Amino acid sequence: MSKDKIINNLPAQSKKFCIKFLLQIVNAISDPIFVKDRQHCWVLLNDAFCRFTGFSREILIGKSDYDFFPEAEADVFWQKDELVFTTGITNENEEIFTDAQGIKHIIVTKKCLFDDGVGNLFLVGTIQNITEHKQAERLLAEKVHITAFHADLNAAITQNDNLQTVLKRCTDAMVKHLDAAFARIWTLNNQENVLELQVSSGMYTHINGPHRRVPVGMYKIGLIAEEQQPHLTNAVLEDPRVGDKEWAKREGMVAFAGYPLMLNGELFGVIAMFARQPLSESTLQILALAANEIALSIKRIQAETDLKESERKYRDLVESSQNLICSINTEGRFTFVNQAIRHIHGYEPEEMIGRLFTDFQPPEQIQKEQKNIQHVLAGESLFQYETVHFAKDHRRLNLLCNFIAQRDQAGNVIGAICTATDITERKQVETQLKQQTKDLEQALQKLQCTQIQLIQNEKMSSLGQLVAGVAHEINNPISFIYGNLTYAKEYIEDLLELVQLYRQYYPDPAPKIQAEIKKVELDFIMVDLPILLKSMNTGAERIREIVLSLRNFSRMDEAEMKEVDIHEGIDSTLMILDHRLKDQGDRIAIEIIKEYGNIPLVECYAGQINQVFMNILANAIDALEESLSDNKRPVKKPYIRIYTELNPDKQVIINIADNGLGIPDIVKQRLFDPFFTTKPIGKGTGMGLSISYQIITEKHGGSLKCISVPGIGAEFIIAIPLRQR
Repeated sequence: MSKDKIINNLPAQSKKFCIKFLLQIVNAISDPIFVKDRQHCWVLLNDAFCRFTGFSREILIGKSDYDFFPEAEADVFWQKDELVFTTGITNENEEIFTDAQGIKHIIVTKKCLFDDGVGNLFLVGTIQNITEHKQAERLLAEKVHITAFHADLNAAITQNDNLQTVLKRCTDAMVKHLDAAFARIWTLNNQENVLELQVSSGMYTHINGPHRRVPVGMYKIGLIAEEQQPHLTNAVLEDPRVGDKEWAKREGMVAFAGYPLMLNGELFGVIAMFARQPLSESTLQILALAANEIALSIKRIQAETDLKESERKYRDLVESSQNLICSINTEGRFTFVNQAIRHIHGYEPEEMIGRLFTDFQPPEQIQKEQKNIQHVLAGESLFQYETVHFAKDHRRLNLLCNFIAQRDQAGNVIGAICTATDITERKQVETQLKQQTKDLEQALQKLQCTQIQLIQNEKMSSLGQLVAGVAHEINNPISFIYGNLTYAKEYIEDLLELVQLYRQYYPDPAPKIQAEIKKVELDFIMVDLPILLKSMNTGAERIREIVLSLRNFSRMDEAEMKEVDIHEGIDSTLMILDHRLKDQGDRIAIEIIKEYGNIPLVECYAGQINQVFMNILANAIDALEESLSDNKRPVKKPYIRIYTELNPDKQVIINIADNGLGIPDIVKQRLFDPFFTTKPIGKGTGMGLSISYQIITEKHGGSLKCISVPGIGAEFIIAIPLRQR
């Protein structure tokens, strides 16, 4: 039933071909496509939809979402579909979809309303599976968070602050970047063999509760210190080391991670966090690395009086870091570079010492970097800024840097310390995602344009055949009438002259004849009959002109490029639109001002050019009708001005301007976009100007522009070559 309705308006001889052709096109599209009737049942599915859902077309046709998918998903689909049916607004949504194997997918559906013109509404939808894209986004976001956490952690542990301030920044970073519900750090009191709570961030910030002092070997925190092994779980409610499971259930705790703060086999404390979601492997890895870095920071601060030992341990951590850590003097030259320079830049540390920080940057980056270094040497700090370096093999590196001033014991700035994370891979992934997004948008736009062209070509081909047929059928009888009017006029004049002679030579006819003359009003007939014949002749000529215009306009289906009279095409279009230009009773007539230049025959697709004229002139009439009904600024004398010329570059210029309300800039920017329209539903499809733009630019190598000033009017400028190459 539904298939017949969808193609009901096509010519009878084309139905079978169009069905096969449409199904072949739909099935060739890789994205799932479906069509639902007003009862939300599937009536048309492409092969990709069946493969994606895991169900055959025979099973799906005539069924609804409730027959195959979980009720919650089916409810969402039904609500979104009903919104399109009731509003007619194209809807694009991100949804969850469960296939026949029970596998959930993240999809983007685009749904639009289709009216078959006989009162039946259909919903046409396309599906794009973005599950992998979402997973990539999640992994990228996780990597960004981890990178940011590591940078904040590095910034925290390199600050010259007291122990609690440094550790508080670390737990704050865990809460901020690792989604910890709360995070804590204990340090070891060697004399009492007790772990002392130093900082707490997140939902609990106090440090004076029952966990203030934890003996080594007791509770989960004490056991981590005693065993000197991390304790990790993504099932808190099943973990025997979690004592208060009612609290964990009430607060929604899912995961726990605790690491001993170890450095060279020496225990300095414990770091731990609870989370309301499972912890990924990468998060656990960065926590393990963070535990090492925090342990080093504690050791450095505790042993601050022993500068030599502190520096040795600090270097151990720096050299083991996968991030670039370096220092520069006040001239901007490297004084220290860690071993990470080898796998990031490809240089040996010795090759870097004494060289300028900007020696490894592209020319366009140097001035900006010099200013950054000057700010840091002035005592400022720079966090989380991106810069570019060149590796030894000329690879372009993207680095995420933190720059802080380096001071001596007197507080004087003696240089700067930089930590840099190689984010080249992340930037490449971001670029790839952007390119993929751009490619998908271009593919979608190309698909839309193709769909528009197919629909419009079929419609205009049918219209051309219809118009040509009507013109032919009208032309035969009207030619017969027009051709015989001359003879009829001569015969009637002869008869009238004969009647006049009878009246002259027989002024007193029989009483019965006199009564009939009076009855038929012979004097009136003798005066009115020539006028009547003249009106018939005028009407016949008008019909012939209309038929000629219809035949000229019916060139829509001509596939060959020919030399045609552009002015003839404009006049034919105006003739067809003449009923809209006349006085409508509730509005005055629209004046047509023709300023035709001397233009030779133009090589073009005549039917397509006529289609462009029709679209632009019809839009101009719509604009003038709207302006005539606008009470704020009614147009007193509406007109459409058509100006043509041949410029020195052998370009044929056709300007079509109206004095309507004009087009706002925000609308003008999207004027030639497919499916974009400002007209009410049912009055405009948004395809006319888009197709016109394609015809002029792609088919004829010309240009189509719009110049408009709101409140004054709009002007469309068509330019096409006189001769096609």
